[in-house]
Amino acid sequence: MMGGRLDRFSQKCVFLDLPNIVPHASCMSKPTLRERRHERNREQILMAARELVLEVGVEHFSLRKLAERTHFSPASMYEYFDSKEALLQALAERTIGQLGARMARIPDSLRASTRLARFAACYLSFAREYSEDFLLAFLILPCKRKHLPGYPEGSPYARILKAANDGLADGSFAPQKAETIAYGAWALVHGLATLQITHLKNHDVDFEAEDKKTVATWLRGLHSKPAKD
Repeated sequence: MMGGRLDRFSQKCVFLDLPNIVPHASCMSKPTLRERRHERNREQILMAARELVLEVGVEHFSLRKLAERTHFSPASMYEYFDSKEALLQALAERTIGQLGARMARIPDSLRASTRLARFAACYLSFAREYSEDFLLAFLILPCKRKHLPGYPEGSPYARILKAANDGLADGSFAPQKAETIAYGAWALVHGLATLQITHLKNHDVDFEAEDKKTVATWLRGLHSKPAKD
């Protein structure tokens, strides 16, 4: 059994609480004891899996090794996840969902350029604060989607893309594809985040101040007319 190991780990686990969405009273049904136990066990498996992946890497991660750390048998893991890949994908999606929930706090009523600047600051602060989970979700586990426009509504990329479309619609940005703006914004902030939490993690630099200047410079370019070939 996991015992104290899981208890100690859960105290330092960086999983964030996502906003609670409360349905109308007529749609609510109280979870059964079995359902509550299932969800609790699933959370325990995810926490233990995160700890194990960070220790041994994705290549050496297995459900059998995970079972050794928990009170679940390898066979019982399949009651909660169809495969090792499904479990790892759940880890990645959870972190990305947490980032999306933070970005959702930025109002759509703001100007497109202001929203993109706020999104960048949110993305970068999240990466610095939850660096291990960020690296796991974005650098270690590959994305299963094959097209950028296919990202679900409410995802970090979808929010960036919406701001790009809004800026093009109101004339704030020079005519170009919204996907080009969104991909450029994502590539910029992701590159900054990755540098700061890996290669430059020991540098004594005010990254927040530098990020603002870098993003502002990039945003100014969106207002310029593209140069002719």
